[in-house]
Amino acid sequence: MAGRGEQRPFIACVALLQREEWQRLGLDPEAPTSLTDARAVKAALKDIAQATASFARYAVPRNTHLVREPWTIGYGFMTPTLKLNRLMEHYATASEGRYQKQAGRRGPGRSGG
Repeated sequence: MAGRGEQRPFIACVALLQREEWQRLGLDPEAPTSLTDARAVKAALKDIAQATASFARYAVPRNTHLVREPWTIGYGFMTPTLKLNRLMEHYATASEGRYQKQAGRRGPGRSGG
């Protein structure tokens, strides 16, 4: 999981689901629609909540963008010093979309936090 949240009302993240998890949910891991399937997103957010249970509430991601590509140097997502900067650059547009989607759900008169 890699997250963003600076100057944002909440943290969104990019998460990699393992093939077994897609299959457990009854989804085809190769189907593009599986990346936005509500079951997959819900499962990922549940796992993220468990992994961040000791974090302050504001530090727990509230939205996620699911991906299949491994975060390796070979895929170009990590630097040789194992930093994920390239990952966040690659998914910047998708990450921004998570904020727009969540903001649109709030509706009139509702706050985001």
